[in-house]
Amino acid sequence: MMHKRGVALAAIAAGLHLQMGPALAQDASMLDERVTQENIATTICRPGYADTVSPPFDDMMDHKERLLTERRIGVEHGRR
Repeated sequence: MMHKRGVALAAIAAGLHLQMGPALAQDASMLDERVTQENIATTICRPGYADTVSPPFDDMMDHKERLLTERRIGVEHGRR
């Protein structure tokens, strides 16, 4: 019985892995090319880093609404 559960769980995990695909950045312009593995501790892991590189809030919300629209997700579902 336990063996069947293990096989079933492995099959489910494999199926999920195949369905998900690779994780990709949505928009390359949102990436900070200055961040590398070598300087990660002094860049994105530093408190306040995001505030120094993030676009204005209204620009971020416009971008979010464009992404939701592209994916045919109602904007009302993207709000908290």
